[in-house]
Amino acid sequence: MLNRKLVLLLSMLVTSACGENKDLSDDTGSGDTGDNTSDSGIDFVPESYAFESAFFENESSVSYSGQVLRQVLMADMRIRIGLLSDQVENDTNGSFATPGTTKDYLAGVYYTGELLDGSQSHLLSFSLDPVQTTYDEISVGKNLMEKTAGNDTATDHKDWSTEFRGWNSSPITSPESLILHWLDLLDSNVVSFSTGGTLTGLDGFPVEEIYLTEDGMDLRELLDSFLSVTVAFSQGADDYLDDDVAGKGLNSNHLVPAKEGASYTALEHAWDEGFGYFGAARNYGSWTDEKNASAATGLDYNGDGYIDLEREVNWGQSVNAANRDLGCNVASDFTSEAWEGFAKGRQLLANTAGREL
Repeated sequence: MLNRKLVLLLSMLVTSACGENKDLSDDTGSGDTGDNTSDSGIDFVPESYAFESAFFENESSVSYSGQVLRQVLMADMRIRIGLLSDQVENDTNGSFATPGTTKDYLAGVYYTGELLDGSQSHLLSFSLDPVQTTYDEISVGKNLMEKTAGNDTATDHKDWSTEFRGWNSSPITSPESLILHWLDLLDSNVVSFSTGGTLTGLDGFPVEEIYLTEDGMDLRELLDSFLSVTVAFSQGADDYLDDDVAGKGLNSNHLVPAKEGASYTALEHAWDEGFGYFGAARNYGSWTDEKNASAATGLDYNGDGYIDLEREVNWGQSVNAANRDLGCNVASDFTSEAWEGFAKGRQLLANTAGREL
């Protein structure tokens, strides 16, 4: 969901320029990138997140595969933790009884590229077979660690190594160290289960799930929720869609391609990366809340019989937005508000690429 600052920035952007626009039904489309600005703003909401390059005819300017890979890694972490009980039960070699085995196994997801082979298959399942079955088929050389709050300091609004609240003693001194601490606790649980030990919960009964601690912490939920904030929300709101650092985020260059051969400006790319961390599928805006809440299983909107992880799956915050709209006791429309901001803002950027805003 967009923070208040971003909503204000979107409002200023959308009302500051543009005129006649065309919705693009696929990734290449045929939008008019000529001098069509006026004071009327963007007067429609694009049905899909598809925008043509201002530099190459019939080529898409949308690019955020690295963000999709990180969404996959976060989802994969949750799945792997959920499978630990069965793995321990079927561990004939007793490898999980060795301290550090579980932590290394899961840290492989967090530090992808160093400990996890990108040619491995992800563990996600969908309503249909996915187009991308391995990590490298989505994007290459990306991980969660580098984009954790405090590890990508160029745009951080605070020093997470000294201002991380809630914990004030070693070994927890930063968001990354908290993740590793929870992995240590999970590793200890797995060793206890693997060696025939039992854990007793606060209610006096044995702990049944391998990821629950004796004092009631659900390590799977903690890691899943914390990663969605310390990676996805932090990067989306405090990096790509923020405006407090020159040459970064909303202050990125919009006059020339982001790099040689690129079909997009740096500003278009920053916007796409923010959208990628929100996690919405390309047709999110035209789906109902019920569909958007269930689209973590994928929705084959192009009818090719496969699920494209970059275009046809909702991840993280975008699913949360739909669930909140469905479950709130007061009226809310987070899905429409987020989609309108992202899609209209991106249409504005597509219309003005190569020119000063």
